[in-house]
Amino acid sequence: MFKISEKRWVALGLLLSLLAGFFATRLVLMLPGVERIVADASTTRWDLVIGAIFATALAVLHGAWARRWGWTALFFGSSVALTWAAEWFSITSGWSGCYTYADFLGPAPGGVPLVVPFTWFMMIYPSYLLTNLMLTGRPFTRTLSTMEAIWYSLVTGLVMTAFDVCMDPFASGEKLRAWTWFTTHPEPDCSAYLGPPLGFEPGTYFGVPLLNFWHWVVVAFVASLIIRIGERWLSASVRTETTDLALVAVTAVYGIQAAVIAFVAHPVATRFPVPFTMGLPMILAFGGLAAWWRRHQEGEPDPLLGRLTPFPARDDGDEDDLGWSNSGRILVALLLVTTALCAIWQITPTVLDVDPHIVPLIVVFFLICTGVQAYRVGLPRTGVFLAISVLIPAGAELLGTHTGFPFGEFKYADGPLGPLLFGPPDGIPWVIPLAWSIFLASGHTLTNLIVDGQPYSNPRGVAAMAWLALISAALVTAFDLVLDPHCVHHMGAWSFSSGGTWFSVPLSNYLGWFGTAFLANFAYRLVEARVPARPFGRVPVILVAVPVLFYGWQAVAYALFSRAIPYGEHPGGVVALYVVGLVTLGIPTLVGITRLWLEAPRDQAWSRGLLPGLNARLWSGTRTGTRSPSGPSP
Repeated sequence: MFKISEKRWVALGLLLSLLAGFFATRLVLMLPGVERIVADASTTRWDLVIGAIFATALAVLHGAWARRWGWTALFFGSSVALTWAAEWFSITSGWSGCYTYADFLGPAPGGVPLVVPFTWFMMIYPSYLLTNLMLTGRPFTRTLSTMEAIWYSLVTGLVMTAFDVCMDPFASGEKLRAWTWFTTHPEPDCSAYLGPPLGFEPGTYFGVPLLNFWHWVVVAFVASLIIRIGERWLSASVRTETTDLALVAVTAVYGIQAAVIAFVAHPVATRFPVPFTMGLPMILAFGGLAAWWRRHQEGEPDPLLGRLTPFPARDDGDEDDLGWSNSGRILVALLLVTTALCAIWQITPTVLDVDPHIVPLIVVFFLICTGVQAYRVGLPRTGVFLAISVLIPAGAELLGTHTGFPFGEFKYADGPLGPLLFGPPDGIPWVIPLAWSIFLASGHTLTNLIVDGQPYSNPRGVAAMAWLALISAALVTAFDLVLDPHCVHHMGAWSFSSGGTWFSVPLSNYLGWFGTAFLANFAYRLVEARVPARPFGRVPVILVAVPVLFYGWQAVAYALFSRAIPYGEHPGGVVALYVVGLVTLGIPTLVGITRLWLEAPRDQAWSRGLLPGLNARLWSGTRTGTRSPSGPSP
C-alpha cells in the first residue's frame, strides 16, 4: 500500500510520461518534409490518434487526481458526447460550414472520426484550467452562480476558439488535409448554410468559413457551462496532495499545440497570430499560476473555501474619506457619454458608409484617457506618464522612418493622419504619439488588473516590473495585429517598402511594436513609485473600466473595418482580422473586467459611482475582503 507521498510521485510520473508521449507525437509534425508523409495514411493516422489518446489520458488522470472520478466522469462524458453530437449535426446540416473528414483519421460513426471528440476534450480541459487561472488565480473554482458560470464559460469558449484560429487553417490545409472545406457539397447540400454572415465571404480565413469559429465558441461554451453547473451537485473538493508540476503538465498541452503551429503552420501568415491568440492566455494564466504558488507557500487553505479573492486585501484603516460630489458625477457622466459617442463614430464606415475624421477621434480618445488617468492618480503622475508614453514612441517612429529600425522600412502618407512632423518623406503624423499614449494607457491598466486585480501598480523589484512590462507590451502589440492591416490597406496611412506576410505587414513591425511598448512601459514603472499619487476623489468602477473597454472595443471596430481589405489580394481574406481581433483582444478584456468584478470593494471605493443602487446589488454579500478605498498607493 502506497503512502500519500508515494502515490503522488507515481501519479506525477505517469502524468509527465503521458505529456512526453504527446510531445513526441507532435514532434512528427515538425519534421522536415512532413507534407510528403501525409500520403502514408497509417503514419499520419497514428500520429494524430495516439497524440489525442495521450493528451486525453493526461487530462483524465489529472482530473481524477485533483477532483476525483465523479467530477472527471462528468467532464469527460459530457464533453465527448456534446462535441460528437455537435460535429455530427454540423456535418449533416452545414451550420458551421460544409466539410468532410479524411479517412485516415480512423473509424467515423456518423461521419465523425472517434478521435475528434477526444481531441475536443483534450483541449477543453486545459482551456477550463487556463480560464480559472486567468480569472481567479486558481486552477479550480468554488461553486459558481449561474451568471458567473456563463461568464467563465464564455472565456473558455474564446480560449478554445483561439486554438482553432491557429489550428484549423493548418489541419485543413495542404500539409495535413485532415478535413476539407467546401463552398458547395452534393451530400448534404451545404451551400445554403454558407451565405455570407455580416457580409463576409465564406471560407475567407485561409479557406475556413467564419461560421466555423462561432461553432467553436458555442460548443466550448456549452461544454464548459455543463461542468460548471454540474459542479453544484458534485461534492468534489480539491485534493491537497496534487502538485504544482501536475498542473503545469496538463496545461502544457495547450502550449505545445501553440508551439507546433507557430513552427509549421501553413500558410505562413497563419503563424503570426499564434503568440497572441494562444500565447496571451498562457501568459495571463502563468501570472495566475505564480500567484497560486505564492499563496500555497503561505499556507492558504483549500481553494474552494470562501469567496474568490485572487489577491490579498489591503488594510484601508488609514484612508481618507474622499467624497463623490454632484459635480464629479456630472463630469464623469459627460466623460462616459463622450466615450460612447466616439465609439459609435469609430464604426461609421460600416454603419453609415462614410469615413470618420480619424484625427479628431484620436484626439478625443487621448483626452478621455488622459482625464481618466489624471482623476485616478493625479496630475504629477499623469504628467510623467504622458512624457514617457509620447516621447519614447515618437522617437522610435522617427528612428523607424529614417533608418528602418525597429519597425522595418516604411513611410507615412501625407494626409490621412494629418500633417507630418518634420515634413515628408521621413516625418510622422502629429497624432501618432497621442495614439501610442492611448494604447500604452490601456495596456498598463489592463496589465495591473490582470496581475494585481486593481488598476494601480504595487511596489515591486526591477525583475517584477520587467515582467509586467512584457505583459503590457504583448497586449499593445496584439492590438496592432488588427490595427496595422487596416491602416495600410483601408486608410493608406503608411506603407512598408518590402511588404510583409501578415496583410503586407512584416514581422519586423511587430517586433518593433513590442520593443517600443516594453521600453515605454518599463520606463514608466521604474519612475511611477517615485511620483506621489494624488487622486481627485474616489474612483468608480465604470471610470476604471474606460481604458479596458476601449481595448476590447477595438476588436469590434477593426473587425468591421477589416471588410475593406480585399480577399483576392490576401488569402487570409477579410475574416482574418474579425477572428483574430475577437480572441486576441476579447480574452484580455474579459479577464480585466472579471478582475474589476472580483476585486472592486463594495463599500465606498470604486463601487461608489454613477449607479450606486446597481452597484450595491452587484456587490452586496459577495466579498470576504475589500481593497483600499482610494486605490493608488503613493
